[in-house]
Amino acid sequence: MGGMEAQYEDLIRRLGLLGIEAELHAPDQLCLPSRIWVSWKNLAWYVSTWVPTCYRIPDALDVLAVCQSCFNYAEHNPWYHIPAPIVEQYHLELLSVAEFKTLFPQDEDESP
Repeated sequence: MGGMEAQYEDLIRRLGLLGIEAELHAPDQLCLPSRIWVSWKNLAWYVSTWVPTCYRIPDALDVLAVCQSCFNYAEHNPWYHIPAPIVEQYHLELLSVAEFKTLFPQDEDESP
């Protein structure tokens, strides 16, 4: 298994130990139940909503903690943005639309 896939395999395993199901929907899109997806790109983790709104997870943080906080957050509806308490707790860095499109280029006929 390659390096990128190993990143996702390890996170899926660790999330499973917490009772959180995650599923790889694309080579760089690990989906958690209904709210967010995470990606390993350019040696960094990113967490995104389905709008999409994307945040870089600082290097020193464990992506598992961010995923667990998002999963356990009291609001269970789909999110436009990661809730402010989570952004503040983990110092998540909001990406601009241009940065997102550079990281996750898509064909015009594809939806995010």
